[in-house]
Amino acid sequence: MYRWHCSFRSAWKSLVLFALLAPVAAQGQSVPLLENGDRVVLVGGTFIERMQTHGYFETELATRLHAKNLTFRNLGWSGDNVFGESRAVFGTIPDGYSRLLRDLKLASPSVVVVHYGVVEAGQGRDALPEFLKALTRLADDIAKLDARMILLLPRPQLEMGPPFPAAASFNKALELYRQAIKTFSDNSPATAVDLSEFVDGRLSLAPVSSSRRTPFRDGPSLDGIQLTAEGYWRQAATLATSFSAPREKLHVRLDVRKEEGTATGGSFNLLACETGEVHFDIRANSLPRTHPPGNAAGKDNLPGIAITIKSLPSGRYEITLGNGTAEATSYTARQMASGIVLPAPSSDQVAELQSAIARKNELFFHRYRPQNETYLFLFRKHEQGNNAVEIPMFDPLVEALDREIHRLSRPPKWQVTIRRRPAR
Repeated sequence: MYRWHCSFRSAWKSLVLFALLAPVAAQGQSVPLLENGDRVVLVGGTFIERMQTHGYFETELATRLHAKNLTFRNLGWSGDNVFGESRAVFGTIPDGYSRLLRDLKLASPSVVVVHYGVVEAGQGRDALPEFLKALTRLADDIAKLDARMILLLPRPQLEMGPPFPAAASFNKALELYRQAIKTFSDNSPATAVDLSEFVDGRLSLAPVSSSRRTPFRDGPSLDGIQLTAEGYWRQAATLATSFSAPREKLHVRLDVRKEEGTATGGSFNLLACETGEVHFDIRANSLPRTHPPGNAAGKDNLPGIAITIKSLPSGRYEITLGNGTAEATSYTARQMASGIVLPAPSSDQVAELQSAIARKNELFFHRYRPQNETYLFLFRKHEQGNNAVEIPMFDPLVEALDREIHRLSRPPKWQVTIRRRPAR
């Protein structure tokens, strides 16, 4: 358990000064942020809460890090701040923070990903000391749960143009908070990850369509701050890379004469290596990305599998991948010695994985935040409070979906068969 909160409580005023002066550096991770068996709990406002609907970030990590057997819980609450103000419901702000701590304890984290600062930045520079003081308190309480803390640096507001307000003034205030969070992480066991960059560079916006009645633009953002499904899909790749290594492409190399083979980005098992026929199994280390929202293809295809095979007798060969139902492709021995890329069979696995993640998130939402909690736990519990015993019944349903998610995140094994065509 971390034992650093006393020194921070005495130094938070100095941190404010450092935060105003220190630049926000790009976050480069030399070691993975996530460990085997981690329970990752996401805490924050609207940005975090809306993650659970489609689950792109969780799907990204599940497809890359199957072997780590991770589980996720989302405790996002729209409009929330580091004080837990939105969670107060009918109570006081301290009640809201107490609710946040109860929810964290329920979620049982080993890692807590925290995204605060957007709401607080609206209060400007003067509110920064209280923000840092509250962030220190939250870090102390997370440490008491024996959990590691990862801080997400809020993304600056995008310049949308009329009819939206200019972003410059808000971003000037937000930058103070971004720097403060970064300085806080530099002086603590916490880690900072910057949300500013998307997978293909800074977020670009489509022009406003004159044929649409809505003032919102097509593309990744609704209003310059909140993201669309497309925005979350684009954000997920770079955010996941901050938490894990990038995906490796599967490449198999086989020398038929030596009967030796290796694979990068996956595993390889040679089954038979005879004159004119070769059989081996392959499995990638990770599944592919989900398609972006609105993609017409509707299926998630494994990326092409690179194969280099040396020492085959000259001639033309047919290659089948999978259970034999896939269409065979034809290559010469010379082509395979130079290296080929096999098109993989179509698969709905990633789409099924994403769907399971969304179902799990919905059930956990009902578990920690039931719609009728006024009647179950608050001032009207004398009417229906006896039904509160049903809320923990969500736990086995959520855990069953955790197991299903882990099963679906395992990349499939494919058998490759290479047969020499008879000479004509």
